[in-house]
Amino acid sequence: MPASIKDLTGPKWKSKIAFAPTSPGFIAQLDILMHLWGKEATTDWLNKFLANDPIAYYPANAKEAHFMSTELLRAVSQKEALLTPTTTRGYYLFKVKNPDAHIEMYSYPNPHDAGNVLLFTGAAINKQSSKKVQAEKLIEFLISPTTQNYFVEKLYGYPVLKNFPANKDLPPLEKVSLAKVDPAWLDDNVEPVIELLQKLKENKKL
Repeated sequence: MPASIKDLTGPKWKSKIAFAPTSPGFIAQLDILMHLWGKEATTDWLNKFLANDPIAYYPANAKEAHFMSTELLRAVSQKEALLTPTTTRGYYLFKVKNPDAHIEMYSYPNPHDAGNVLLFTGAAINKQSSKKVQAEKLIEFLISPTTQNYFVEKLYGYPVLKNFPANKDLPPLEKVSLAKVDPAWLDDNVEPVIELLQKLKENKKL
């Protein structure tokens, strides 16, 4: 298995990786690479990755774009590909519905590898909102113990509440060498990623 996300451009993985170019997960991964490596190194990696003939899967519509991890994991389980980038949540939800699927989750062993990331789901209230009270109640509901328990036990997410128990099936975060990412940077700097993907699409590389 690859020791780092950088290894996915190597000949060993030519035509063996399934990915979804337009999925939010892939865009988020590229955003993180730009944060950690810079635009030039990320562009170079992406060009080499695409030149390695990965197997691209596209959603039939905008709604399906948020559920592409299922399609990618199905491709691996049916041996259409040997490897696919995915999320912990996507993997466990797939295994719940497909318990006999021959797939395993894997984290890159390189310390703080850029491929091992913790993606955050956040909530905010617009300063111009006329419904701030309702918005505050919604956020309170989302971070309540009952709702967090649902996210943890049913959706295989990690809790946002301090000292709240995680799902026992999930690997403890302290045992995974995660990349050090500033979530605030990602929110404000996704435009270069979109521009890069659009340029590749125009040049028919994507």
